[in-house]
Amino acid sequence: MNQTKYKLIEEYLSNLELTIASESRTTKLLLPKALGKGWTYSIDLGGKMKILNRCICPNEDLYVRYDNHLPCNAPIGAFTLQGAYRSDLLSSKSNLRHEESTTFWGDKPEEYCASYFPAGIYTNMVHLFVKKDIFSYSPEQDELSEKGLMAYFTGGKKGIVSPSQKTSFSTTRLIHGLLNMTLDSHESWLRLESTLLSVLANSAEEYGATVLQKPSTTLSPQDISALDCARDILIAQMVTPPSIQELARQIGINEFKLKRGFKLYFGETVYGYLRDYRLSTAATLIAKKHMNITEAALHVGYSNPSAFTAAFKKKFGVSPAIYRKNK
Repeated sequence: MNQTKYKLIEEYLSNLELTIASESRTTKLLLPKALGKGWTYSIDLGGKMKILNRCICPNEDLYVRYDNHLPCNAPIGAFTLQGAYRSDLLSSKSNLRHEESTTFWGDKPEEYCASYFPAGIYTNMVHLFVKKDIFSYSPEQDELSEKGLMAYFTGGKKGIVSPSQKTSFSTTRLIHGLLNMTLDSHESWLRLESTLLSVLANSAEEYGATVLQKPSTTLSPQDISALDCARDILIAQMVTPPSIQELARQIGINEFKLKRGFKLYFGETVYGYLRDYRLSTAATLIAKKHMNITEAALHVGYSNPSAFTAAFKKKFGVSPAIYRKNK
């Protein structure tokens, strides 16, 4: 990477305000055009929480090393909504692979880090920074330390970074909802805070359910491999998806195990997963203006515009036209 690119990256990173502000505010910072397309959008919520929504598509493979200036004493939730990237924790010589629909929770950030983003692919990730006094009105939880919050959000897991967790569609839906809120009134900020607390509660419940699930409900490595294959088939054939019977035959397990295992592993039914994947894909195409609304609907398998609009509004809270306008 040439020196000009390095300078652009350094300037971009230096302009990102990562501390949690004492006031509620929003900030948007566009990625320099010489690096690619995208932006970082941050929302501060009164000194208690910060949302960092980053969506970038680099012109070439981007590997960025940086000193970690993330807020201290604030557990960090990393939710990947689209694409994939890698975080290298240079101090401990380890890395995290952020795949679509996965979540990590981190405790205290390392001093030196790096991130790798592949060229030509939009990667959309959301980071939540959480201060312990978000629970100041809850008698049962007002004594939680920052490390106590980490344990709370991860079902008792210890360490600087929790294991990767599949993000449920209910949590993903909440995150999409809060990112599409128009923050122009006291009521909208209240709804934002309420939605954020729901995301935190969901995350804690989902990690806890994974940690505490009984042996009889666990999935074998063979089951997980088959279910991953089922998901890949659904995505590849989303316009004309196979039936449950055909899908089970293709991955080599019976229909009951497919339906039960899919819900356990992905947190959604087979066709519920497909529906949400279709709509998320269409939303990306619409937001980036790669296609118009009708083209995007057809691309993901909706031949009926009215059905597409109804399903889209149910998932994202707004019509496709308003969603496109807001982006």
